Amino acid sequence: MPGGFTQSSARTYLQTSYGLGPMRQDGLLLVGLTAEPAARLASEAEAKAWLDSCAVAYAKRAGITYSAGGTSAGGSGGAAVAVVNSEAFDKAQREQQRLVTQQLEVLARYLGLDLRQGSRSFEASKVESGLLQTELDLWMEEHGEFYASGIKPSFDARKARTFDSYWNWARQDALILYYEILFGRLTEVDREITSQCIRLMNRANPALMRYMAYNIATTDVSRGETYKLARSYAQMLYENCEVALNHPPVYKDVDFPTAPHTEVTASGDIKYAEVQRPEERKLLDYVRMMQAGGELTQFSGRQRVEQSLAKIYRIIKQQNSMKKDSKLAIQGLYTD
Repeated sequence: MPGGFTQSSARTYLQTSYGLGPMRQDGLLLVGLTAEPAARLASEAEAKAWLDSCAVAYAKRAGITYSAGGTSAGGSGGAAVAVVNSEAFDKAQREQQRLVTQQLEVLARYLGLDLRQGSRSFEASKVESGLLQTELDLWMEEHGEFYASGIKPSFDARKARTFDSYWNWARQDALILYYEILFGRLTEVDREITSQCIRLMNRANPALMRYMAYNIATTDVSRGETYKLARSYAQMLYENCEVALNHPPVYKDVDFPTAPHTEVTASGDIKYAEVQRPEERKLLDYVRMMQAGGELTQFSGRQRVEQSLAKIYRIIKQQNSMKKDSKLAIQGLYTD
C-alpha cells in the first residue's frame, strides 16, 4: 500500500464504495491476499483500483452483486440498504460545527461574555502549579521523602474523644489512697502523696464529698492504728477538698527543683540526669536563687555594700529633722 493509505482507509473505501460491512471487508481482504500485486502500489488511485479488482473477485466467489448505491446483496436477493458517504458526512458535520461556533461567538460578544475565560484561567493556574511544583521538588530534594511523611499532620476529627469522667476517677483515686493507709503501705505524707491530694482537690465535686464523708463515717477506729490514721488523713483531705470546692482548679508543683547533670565516664560515655538542686526545697527557692545570680552574674561585695548605703542615704535624706551639718557630712561620703 502507498504511504498514508492505511488499513482504516481501505476499509472506509470499501464501506463507502461497495457498502461492505466489517465481516464482508475481512473476506474481501482475504481474497486480496491471493491476488497480491507484483510491486508496491505507488499512489492512492492504484490502491483503490486494486481494491476494485479484489471486490469483483470477491463478488464472484461469494455470489453477491453490488447495487448502484454501493450496497451488496446475497445471491438470493435482499432489500437494498442506503449507504451514506462518510467523507461527505464528516464534511457536513464540520461545516455545521463551524456554523454553530460562529453563532455562539456572536451571541457571546452581544452578552459581553468571554468564551476563553476558562482557558485563560487554566493557563494561569498551570503556570502557578508549575512554580509550586518546582518549589516542592526542591524541598523534597533537600529534606527527603521520609522527613516529609514524618511531619504530616495525623489529627483526625473523627478520632477525637472527650473525656469527662474525672468525677469517677476522683472517687477511684480517693479510694486507693484510703486503702493504701488501711493496709499500712502509706504511713507518711511525702511530695508524691501531696501531689495526688492536690489533683484530687482540683477534681472535687459534691458527689465526691458525699462519697468521702460516707467512708469517713463508716471507718471503725477500734480496728487498729491504720484505721485511726486513715480516718485522720481522710478528714484532713475532706476539709481541704471542701475549701477547694468553691475555687477553680489550680496547678501547684511540689516536686524538688532539679538541675541538669552531665557525667563523662572513664570509657568516654556521656550520661545525663536531672538531680536535685542543693539547698532548694521548692520552686520559690529556685526563683530566689536565679534572682540572686551566680558567680558570673551576681554583684560583687563592694557593689552590694554601695547599694545598701545608697538605700540608707535616700531614707535619711527624706528626714526633714536632720541637721544641715549631718546632711552635708553624709553627702560628702557619696561624692567624688
